[in-house]
Amino acid sequence: MDILSTVQKHTANYGKYIKFFIKYFSDEQVKKGLPPKHLVQDVPTRWNSTYDMLCSIFENRFAIVGVLSFTKYGDLLPSMYDWSLIESLINFLRPFKLGTQFFQTENQVSISTIYPSLHNLRVKHTMEMDNDPNIIREMKKNMGCALQSIINEYKSDFLLVATMLDPR
Repeated sequence: MDILSTVQKHTANYGKYIKFFIKYFSDEQVKKGLPPKHLVQDVPTRWNSTYDMLCSIFENRFAIVGVLSFTKYGDLLPSMYDWSLIESLINFLRPFKLGTQFFQTENQVSISTIYPSLHNLRVKHTMEMDNDPNIIREMKKNMGCALQSIINEYKSDFLLVATMLDPR
């Protein structure tokens, strides 16, 4: 099972199946100086929910460890390697979250930013590095292909002209 599936399963289990977790989690967040919030779950129909889930679990890792460490549910805790993978996934997905947020605002988006933004994401953020964990390599490859497909689908003379004529 890959780290994303594991985190998705555990995040759902923390709240649904472990009643004491709900009871003690917010107390543990306060002890660790964190604002009391529920863990975010991944929802397939919501853009960026995987990123939000990973950020939520990573920001609350000390509270999660504090609640589960000395219980029979300690096996639900991610390993040190898993925590580093989660952090790598967050760093990889952050530009895509920011890009989505940029395109969702009505104040700033113009048609001339679409092509350069997609191209920038594809070129700068999907290049595989030698030290990338396998899951990051796979995600970069898949995201790069998906972005190229979108670029090819929406590449038009109108879009390119709008991009070139934008004075910014």
